[in-house]
Amino acid sequence: MKIVALTAGRRNANCEIFTIEALNAAKELGAEVEMIRMLDLEIHSCAVCWPCPVIMKGAEHCIYKDDAAWLYNKLFDADGFLLAAPCYSLTPPGQLIAIRDRIMGPRVDIACNWKMKQMVKNDLTDKFGDMEIDDRIFRRKVGAMISVGGATTEHWVSLCLASMQTLMFPAQFNVCDQMNVTGVAEDGAATLFPELIEQARQLGRNMVKSFEVDVPYELNDAIDHKKPYYGPEGYCPMCHQNLMMFYPDSDKVSCAICGIDGKVSVEDGKVKFTFTEEAMSHSRHLFQGLKDHDDEVFEVAKALKDKLPLLPENRKAYKPLEKEFLIKPPSKQPKQA
Repeated sequence: MKIVALTAGRRNANCEIFTIEALNAAKELGAEVEMIRMLDLEIHSCAVCWPCPVIMKGAEHCIYKDDAAWLYNKLFDADGFLLAAPCYSLTPPGQLIAIRDRIMGPRVDIACNWKMKQMVKNDLTDKFGDMEIDDRIFRRKVGAMISVGGATTEHWVSLCLASMQTLMFPAQFNVCDQMNVTGVAEDGAATLFPELIEQARQLGRNMVKSFEVDVPYELNDAIDHKKPYYGPEGYCPMCHQNLMMFYPDSDKVSCAICGIDGKVSVEDGKVKFTFTEEAMSHSRHLFQGLKDHDDEVFEVAKALKDKLPLLPENRKAYKPLEKEFLIKPPSKQPKQA
């Protein structure tokens, strides 16, 4: 097994300390391990090209020639992906989201790529020309996450693991363990908490353990959530976190990360969430949940198809306003002689 870790924190600080401990423990079990510092990477923000050359041809065909394609290949040549990030203003650093938008997220969505693979197979790609689908996207892959916060109150890190999940679920890195660390506000403070060090080491062991478990891997496996998970439990049976969406005047609840719908109730003064097997089979952590979204977007596009000829003329009305309101930053100003 090969594990690649991406650390999004400062050099030789808490994220790296936990990551190194996890990788050491995995290495002791025979895994090949590598660590990449996000701060070492030169990765440009996505330019939102359409059609996206990364989706159509692969990461090497992006208009920006930086470290993005190299990182992409590192992640998809590996069997396991360990992501560690500090929490800034409830979320991980913005550069991590830029990485997601360039080479992860929709670009590696297994349902979207599966559909394009069928288009290639059936020679239905005239609209975009030749397409190349990376079969590594469909391999079984293990994931794990470490979020590190300085505060002791968990609501100050409420969106960190959730945001990190957006790098994991599109390509189905099956998260087998996760750590939500609080109260380590100084660089190196992780070393003062042996119980957290051991938790990180166990996370590394669990990545190897999860990958070695012989489980069937099918893209349409509706009971994929029965695959190994060894981390702390949460209210959600799929992502094992507690970030829920509530709806006024209703007992309906949805996991904000997985998208599965359930019911909320209070029994003996305790909140209880109930999710059916059918609901769980449509989690965006599974192929079916991702396919639901892909089908949904397709239906929206189909509904708009007859009105597409109107758009060029409609958009022309905004050009004068664009010129009236738009200001250029200093970097886009004409150079002074």
